[in-house]
Amino acid sequence: MRSNMPTMKITWHIKKDLLVCPVCRSLEGYTWTFDTSKDDKMGDVLKHPVYGAVWGLQGSLIKEENGKCRCEIKHEVDLSDAAARLRKIRDRLATKLGRG
Repeated sequence: MRSNMPTMKITWHIKKDLLVCPVCRSLEGYTWTFDTSKDDKMGDVLKHPVYGAVWGLQGSLIKEENGKCRCEIKHEVDLSDAAARLRKIRDRLATKLGRG
């Protein structure tokens, strides 16, 4: 059964140039998924199964030879399950009130 709570996805994105380090290049597109129905919390850092802690509250934790890491993370929240649940509640209320 699918949850009726939103999920959050965080995806690693690199700058697509020659300055990107090998670690960041291998992280390109890696996605962490957090299920809010399971109280799945991000915590203070994003951890990768191979590279360990890669992103903290201040940004990237990757130490690049060329200086500061320029990678970004992008957040995506999926509210489709919550929206479907709200539509069902609305429809039930409309039916009970004789408006459906």
